[in-house]
Amino acid sequence: MQRVLIKDTFYDILKAALYAMLFSIGGILIFALAIKAWDMSDTVVTVFNMANKVIALFLAVFIGVREKSKGLLKGIIIGVLFLALTVLMFTILNRGYDTAFLSVFDIIFVLIVSIIITLARVNL
Repeated sequence: MQRVLIKDTFYDILKAALYAMLFSIGGILIFALAIKAWDMSDTVVTVFNMANKVIALFLAVFIGVREKSKGLLKGIIIGVLFLALTVLMFTILNRGYDTAFLSVFDIIFVLIVSIIITLARVNL
């Protein structure tokens, strides 16, 4: 029984992190088309990036997390995995790591959002 719970928890975390990455990429692609069509300030881009992360994590957690246990643990790991996948993707796209991809605020923001959303999902 314990082994099944660990397996289900692992799959929930992996599915949610991958879904978050896919939804985030989709949002970025749609927003790139909007930027191309209209001139937008840096503030709009910053706000969109934060909103995109929240929406991507929300959709991913509500679609990917099925097991109703270990909400805090899942939230932390989903957030960390999502950040790691994001940094990896941008490192590959830019052919090298740049510290501008990740700030302390981004880390704290994504962790708080993923924990809150996951706890809501697990307890609802």
